[in-house]
Amino acid sequence: MHPWVTELFSYGKVGALVAALRHYAVLFKIFMKSIPKKSLEASRANFNWGVQKTHRRLNLEVHREDWMQQILQNSDEVSGRSLSIKELESNMNVMIFAESDTCATVLSGTANYLIKTPHALKALVEEVRSAYNTPMEITFESLRQLPYLNAVVEEGLRMCPPNPSGLQHVVPEGGDTVLGNWLPAGVSVETFYTFDMKREILANLKRDTCGPMNFMQCKPFQQVRGAA
Repeated sequence: MHPWVTELFSYGKVGALVAALRHYAVLFKIFMKSIPKKSLEASRANFNWGVQKTHRRLNLEVHREDWMQQILQNSDEVSGRSLSIKELESNMNVMIFAESDTCATVLSGTANYLIKTPHALKALVEEVRSAYNTPMEITFESLRQLPYLNAVVEEGLRMCPPNPSGLQHVVPEGGDTVLGNWLPAGVSVETFYTFDMKREILANLKRDTCGPMNFMQCKPFQQVRGAA
């Protein structure tokens, strides 16, 4: 395993704990003062690697169509839309962290549960193989039309959510209204994918049991499938 990936795992564990303890001011202060030196070093190493990657990409003379290129092309110093070097470094770290393990978590977890649930794996294989005669026929648009495959994807996201946090946002100065509730400035707002999007399913589901059919029978899922 690449040293960077190892450090990312350490960084992620600390980040998840910090996100949870932020809700408890006293515990948060105590925790921040007692973070192990190894964890702090891992966090610094992770950030420094991201900084190095940022400058390496900025100094690249070869044209490359990536998300960094889109940021640079759409930057405008006159209007203030451009990002500073510090902002680029910070965003690079977020992007690298987000892309390093999220897909692997969902795919490996989904494969694991499919292997442990033979009837679900069999149904998935039959649907995919009956829909295509050759690999060249497989497209993103046609994959969207396979209900069981999409149910497996949704169930994989439920069983192995790639993001342990709720993607926090901080209410800006002056406060704001969220879902009809007034919130003062500085309050952290987050939404957990599993509990927000799948409440109807979770109400009648054994949470540790892999079951794509739960989504097939869910009205919101059926409505989305119908719209697709």
